[in-house]
Amino acid sequence: MLTQAITETLGTATHHHSIGTLRRDADDTLSFHTNLNAATTNHPPRMPHPPGPHQVLPAAPWRHRRHWISAKPTAAAAVAGHPLLGTGVTDPTTGIRVWERTLGPDSLWLDHHRIDGACVLPGAAYVELALAAATEAFGAEVDRPWAVAELLLHQLMPIREGTVVVTRLSGAASGPSVEIRSGSADSGWTLHASAALERLAATAAEPIDVDESSVTMLDADDLYRRLRSAGQQHGPAFQGVVGLRVFGCGAARAEVRLPVQASQGARRFLAHPVMLDVAVQALGATRLATELAGAGDAGTVAVPARFSGVRVYGDVTEGVTAHAVLRPTPDPDRFVGRVVLSGAQGQTLMVIDEIDMAVLRAAAETALASHAFDLRWEPIDSGHPAAETGPVLLVDEQGVGNRGSDELWEAVCAGLSRRASRYRVVRARDQTGLLDALTHESWHAVVLVCPPRSADEALADGEQLELAQSRTLFVAGMVKTLSQRDVGSGPRLWIVTRGAQQVSFGESVTLAQSTLRGIARVLAFEHPELATTIIDVEAEGSGSAGALVDELCAESSHDEVALRDGQRYVHRLVPVAVSAQSEFPVERRPVRVDLDSGGAVRLQIDQPGRLDALAVHAMRHVPPAADQVEIRVVAAGVSAGDVLKATGGYPTGADGAAVLGSECVGYVTRLGAAVDSVRIGQRVIAFGPGTVASHVTTSADFVVPAPEALSDHEAAAVGIAYLTAWHGLCEVGRLSAGERVLIHSAAGDVGLAALWIAKATGARIYATASSAVQRKMLAQLDVEYVGDSSSREFADEIRVATDGQGVDVILNSLAGEAIRRGLQMLAPGGRFVDLGRSDVCADAQLGLALLARSASFAVVDLDLNLRLRPRRYRELLQKLLHQLVAGQLRMLPVTAFSLDHAVDAFELMASDAHVGKVVISMPSTGRIAALAQPPAQPLVRRDGGYIVVGGMGGLGLVVARWLVAQGAGLVVLNGRSVPNADVGAAIAAMNAAGIRVQVITGDIAQPDTAARLVAAVEQAGARPAGVVHSAMVLADEIVSNMSESAAQRVFARRWPATGGCTRPPRTSIWIGG
Repeated sequence: MLTQAITETLGTATHHHSIGTLRRDADDTLSFHTNLNAATTNHPPRMPHPPGPHQVLPAAPWRHRRHWISAKPTAAAAVAGHPLLGTGVTDPTTGIRVWERTLGPDSLWLDHHRIDGACVLPGAAYVELALAAATEAFGAEVDRPWAVAELLLHQLMPIREGTVVVTRLSGAASGPSVEIRSGSADSGWTLHASAALERLAATAAEPIDVDESSVTMLDADDLYRRLRSAGQQHGPAFQGVVGLRVFGCGAARAEVRLPVQASQGARRFLAHPVMLDVAVQALGATRLATELAGAGDAGTVAVPARFSGVRVYGDVTEGVTAHAVLRPTPDPDRFVGRVVLSGAQGQTLMVIDEIDMAVLRAAAETALASHAFDLRWEPIDSGHPAAETGPVLLVDEQGVGNRGSDELWEAVCAGLSRRASRYRVVRARDQTGLLDALTHESWHAVVLVCPPRSADEALADGEQLELAQSRTLFVAGMVKTLSQRDVGSGPRLWIVTRGAQQVSFGESVTLAQSTLRGIARVLAFEHPELATTIIDVEAEGSGSAGALVDELCAESSHDEVALRDGQRYVHRLVPVAVSAQSEFPVERRPVRVDLDSGGAVRLQIDQPGRLDALAVHAMRHVPPAADQVEIRVVAAGVSAGDVLKATGGYPTGADGAAVLGSECVGYVTRLGAAVDSVRIGQRVIAFGPGTVASHVTTSADFVVPAPEALSDHEAAAVGIAYLTAWHGLCEVGRLSAGERVLIHSAAGDVGLAALWIAKATGARIYATASSAVQRKMLAQLDVEYVGDSSSREFADEIRVATDGQGVDVILNSLAGEAIRRGLQMLAPGGRFVDLGRSDVCADAQLGLALLARSASFAVVDLDLNLRLRPRRYRELLQKLLHQLVAGQLRMLPVTAFSLDHAVDAFELMASDAHVGKVVISMPSTGRIAALAQPPAQPLVRRDGGYIVVGGMGGLGLVVARWLVAQGAGLVVLNGRSVPNADVGAAIAAMNAAGIRVQVITGDIAQPDTAARLVAAVEQAGARPAGVVHSAMVLADEIVSNMSESAAQRVFARRWPATGGCTRPPRTSIWIGG
């Protein structure tokens, strides 16, 4: 706009050009450089007037306010579309359909549904959104209504003014998926729910069988009072329960009505969210929910976290009765319920087969939970490090040249000699050489490597203090030099420590190196151009030498990394679990569990990503609900899913990721009141989560008698494998005699089961396996082709072996490119059956052109099928067991491990070198070594003594007052001088509150002061329970200006206190130092 005016103003002046730089929707940086080049290309830079002094004008007084003018919606748009779904558009290139609706607390009846005082979208509303999206996209069919196969709730959706709800539907009409997100002006897009839908035949639903011989009447008002006490506020529009009955079996029946406040526009909903919410409220009246709320915590309630099998048969607003059952799971904070809504004539209007209920506690009781976080080391893949890197300066911090016995140092030097364009070693004590290298040479990275822990710990305490201080000053000096250099771009600074961070419980720490993390964190803010990264390896480091070189070449964005035996960890801030009484969980302790006296254990993975973190944990027996069975496990099968859970590769948000095992054989120990299919003492085969345990409680629908002809190991090996293979090949793949079938990973449990099924069917078999041993075994089984599944050449080889015709069925467990190659070799009308699901969960692109020759692609999720149709698969399992006993199908080879060698079992599975099934035998008698979670302890105890260093003012005095308010038994305040009048008055007030407050003066920098503080606690008869070190010397300088005298004052103030107040073994608070 101004370009022409500037040109006219300059008039006939030469050597001037007016170039416009602001263009709508253009990249600012690119436009600037383009115009700058244009200016310098046409004319050299000149000034229109002679140089001279210029007046400095005041800056423009900008008022930083947003003045965005949004178009107002038209009246037609304001009322169009579904009340929650809104109006939608379809992407013509992908077929994905998206709806958008702007909501606020005043929309519909949403303000009547609150949690902890905040308006929140009800969980039932996501069900309505999913059903409405599928219906609008693909239409409704009376005989095949839409149903929600599974809906996961990822995060609550707060409803504020202007909250935009976006619903996204993808997939074909045979099985669409829905994602629901929200966004607002002050936040990004958040995924709240994801759902899978399906069409179902309009068959009658199974009612909930209830023994009505014993019944207790409840007041609906009591239910809503209990919900309010736990933070759930239901306004009049959501108070639809008008009567309650609880039966002897624990089930509940609620008389329900659609509140008049929610009746307006009810016909516009497929499954009115308010009525669904009211029906689910009946779960809160079941005996289990009532006992949960009454177990010493009246503010406890359960809220939905997952819906499965939601089927609507009629107008739910006509519902008058809601039947509900709730059963426990191995997880004490998770329950599973079922709800059936019926009309006045007894007709079924809506069924929810499964509702996962997560425990929710009152806001007042969990206020600390939303503010309590901890830094945790979490395993993460190293990714794909670059084969080479730029020039590297390797700084020998030990500075003694005696590195011959340091395996890590030797490995790093050898690795960088191969992968760095050049590298140079400089000793830290060679100040001249180091200054020359930092100042006059260009480096891609500067790497400081600390010596092994043994070199540090050989020094006396005072010498370690001096070493920690000198290391900090050394890093500060390097940073100062790097910041002043003028050679090339700045290098990345790496600091390699040895055992300076506690990655796993029980690891000791190299104190003289741990201070380097502090300066690294400061450098991240003061010198971001250095991208300072601290890498901590083992105390000696030899186990992670290769991983360290990979990390130096990877260019990762993580700035805190730990390597343990080659496994990579990153430091992340994660929430800390806090109990309802604001209690923190205490560290697990080793115990001996007596199985003969009713004890129970299970296998858990404490740190996903590390198989050596598999551990046996003590557990509590889970009493069976009316339709459940408790089993003493004899042997449990290990599946590929269990290995993914242990290695940290299980899909995010997947159900049951914390428990191991899904099938077992054992003996029935307890029965629910409604179970008559098995008897106590009977040997059975069972499915369910957490079967790698001494005892497991599961649904009776997942339990069948074990044939006598099968051994324990055989019985534990066949269920999941044969069910998966039969369902995939025969039911989904429709394999028939004479057809060609490709079975990937055919040497594993599912693969071998599929091979025997294919042989029994009369099919022509093509197989792949990953190891030479597995392929040799398969070659002896009379199959037409055996290939390498780790190579992608199998597709070309099979195409040649079949004269270009391809195969009719593929049973796939591979991922990535193998899927595309497999689809390419399907014969016309072929069926691709995917068992792996990794690409599906990752929403990978498929390309429908690969299915153009009447081919089909199907995904098999046996876990989901078992939950949706348990009785059907129970009957199928019995049929397969009969064929195994009769010899029509062959047993799988079994490799058995004891519970003591569970790690070996998982390592064998992870190596993909096994044949058949891996089984873990469970002990039935004796005392078992395990880890136990002690009861949570209060953060502040009445019998505890708490030391506050620097407690005479500031933060220390604030902490002291808080300790008194929490009921501490004794508070010992320390400072260098006696309390002044204000502090004395505060101490008197604390003593008047009934809490002993004692003052010990002294400089914490003196060695005897810390000892006197601990002695004061013990002499008062209190248990040392906490230390808060708030004393400090303020020497505030940026790193590049850090002086030796300032560092010495700071270190002298902190280190003696850390050494003197050594953390007692039962200390609940340890802050500072």
